Amino acid sequence: MPRSETPTLEEDSAKASFRQTLSELSRSDRLLLITTSIIFFFAEYMAYIYSPPEETLGDKVRIIYLHIPSAWISYLAFGITFISSLLYLKKKSEYYDLLSVASVELGVLFCTIALITGSLFSKVTWGAYWNWDPRQTTTLILWFSYAAYLALRFATSDPERRAHVSAVLGILLFPTVPLSYLSTRIYWSLHPMLARPGGLAMVPKMGYTLFVAVVAITLLFIYLLHLTLRTERAEINLKLIKYGELP
Repeated sequence: MPRSETPTLEEDSAKASFRQTLSELSRSDRLLLITTSIIFFFAEYMAYIYSPPEETLGDKVRIIYLHIPSAWISYLAFGITFISSLLYLKKKSEYYDLLSVASVELGVLFCTIALITGSLFSKVTWGAYWNWDPRQTTTLILWFSYAAYLALRFATSDPERRAHVSAVLGILLFPTVPLSYLSTRIYWSLHPMLARPGGLAMVPKMGYTLFVAVVAITLLFIYLLHLTLRTERAEINLKLIKYGELP
């Protein structure tokens, strides 16, 4: 029998609950959003005005203030997925499943940014967008691994099986993270080494700017992760109430 197009009281209640959750989200995260915006402002100022041009690359080097923090966040996000996957298998809590997938989604996003900005840096530095350098190649493997995670998850309809398979993948795929990070130490690479025995391979002003940029992108990631978790939780509740699975 076709479903009535007229909204039921349960659906109206679910929609009201969904809107209330989003309203509470905006209130609870306002301070974090404001703080992130302020630090982003300072990061932009430092990246474009405070930080000096590099001796060889000039102003083109400023792309590292987006590239390096994005790469760091992708590693952080997949690390969170690894830990939350372990916790899901131990406790079977839906929260850890949602945390895993939300972190993967953001990790793939920032990994994409890192790949794009890395290719642009490669072009201005070595004359080609892609050199099959170990860092480029292992980061691409990292991206494909977690993109496959998302594809498999969204192709699995049963919630319990989906969560279990996702948790197993979140654990098995994690070695691609240290592989990407350590690739420049394991293999000869064109990729510059940021950290050296004597300190950072850049002048102090560039180091300060990079630190502020990393803090800004990290706060943005935390905000987006919290936003994604709350929104996904609200959407699940809406669907459960809509289809009569909640009282």
